[in-house]
Amino acid sequence: MAFMTDAIFAINEYLDPSSESIYNLVAMKNEYFIHDARKLTEKVKEEVDLIITSPPYYDTKDYEVVNQIGFQQSYEQFLADMGTVFLECIKTTKTTGSMWVIVDSLKRNGTFRLLPFDLVKQAQNQQWKLQEIIIWQKDRTLPFSKHGEMRNIFEYVLFFTKSRKFKFYPDRIRSFDKLKNWWAKWPERYSVAGKAPTNIWTFPIPIQGSWGKNHVRHFCPLPAALIGCIIELCSDPGDTIFDPFAGSGAVLKEAYLLDRDFIGCDINPKYRTMFDELFMAIEGLPKTSSIQYENKAFFAEMIKKLRILKLPSALLKKLRRTYPEVFDEILGVLAIPTHELNMKKNKLWQVKYTFYLRERSKELEERIQRVLDTKPLTKYGIQPMLCFIEGFQPKNIKQFNVYPWDTTYKSPMIQTPVQIPFIASNLSFDTRERRLINSCLTP
Repeated sequence: MAFMTDAIFAINEYLDPSSESIYNLVAMKNEYFIHDARKLTEKVKEEVDLIITSPPYYDTKDYEVVNQIGFQQSYEQFLADMGTVFLECIKTTKTTGSMWVIVDSLKRNGTFRLLPFDLVKQAQNQQWKLQEIIIWQKDRTLPFSKHGEMRNIFEYVLFFTKSRKFKFYPDRIRSFDKLKNWWAKWPERYSVAGKAPTNIWTFPIPIQGSWGKNHVRHFCPLPAALIGCIIELCSDPGDTIFDPFAGSGAVLKEAYLLDRDFIGCDINPKYRTMFDELFMAIEGLPKTSSIQYENKAFFAEMIKKLRILKLPSALLKKLRRTYPEVFDEILGVLAIPTHELNMKKNKLWQVKYTFYLRERSKELEERIQRVLDTKPLTKYGIQPMLCFIEGFQPKNIKQFNVYPWDTTYKSPMIQTPVQIPFIASNLSFDTRERRLINSCLTP
């Protein structure tokens, strides 16, 4: 067993590797053992950080083993057994841990079995706390439906925690995909961390044989991206991920690749044999992350620059509407980000804004400050430092990029003389950034 710990290897020196006696030992990290999920605590003494599993969907599939959960059971007995599994799971889970259950509803003899909600009750009876119900849109399903039914393209993802204090990192799974075509004009509406995750997830199910064209004919293969999303959301590198219905080992494989330890359990030895063979193909591969940090950093930096440039633009527009006499006194604004550390709460960046005025006056400066202190200008995440200078010489901004004051998301101006008012800055957009910005400006 290439994936077993050194301790198991040491034991193998004294036990026949072909003997099942080795599997009577307590389960260890990075092990897939054959056992009844209703008796997990006989094996799993290690407290786990995260459980991800897709249990039997009642009697939908025969897993070809004696005394299995679901097949040939009554619905009531199935639910009772799942309650036992949930009790065993909560005993093995850390206080900060969570359990994610992927399951679907069923229809039997024309009557719906609300399996996800019945499992929620069973889990809650064992003191699991339901935090969220997520809809998983899986898309790749059979292209037909029965009389009185729609084509089913989603399942339920049930999110439970052991306590009120649990690991949860939503910023890790924020995304910048599917940006609206107006995002460059209103960057203040987009978080630099990305879009907040919703409770509807779209992950197409793998084509049967998701680890290879001729492998893993599993009843309900889970997408690696779905598993990775849960792992990143509720665990840290080095944590232990557990699947009490491990099947072909999709959860275990993803945990390994994301630098987590894993423990798997299943009652059918065929699945573990399959996992043994497939694990050999990935063992030794570099540990990765499902988070696209480079992509996130790219968008975060671009939104930061767009916000810094837009703030004085939004200020000028508001002044022109409410105080046109003040607007006429402003020749231009120079925006230079600083690196000061004394940041106020809810502020992301500190920026020095130098206002070039036709004629300085305390009343004029105070009015500019008051408008800047109003919403929505205070929602940009910017801590402005204001400086006022009377008069303006083109040489003052010769080395800076000069943007149209009312459309700072556009390319810098190259014409001379400088249009009044102007917005200048040392910020610029590289070719990739400019291409993406321009793409959202095209009708």
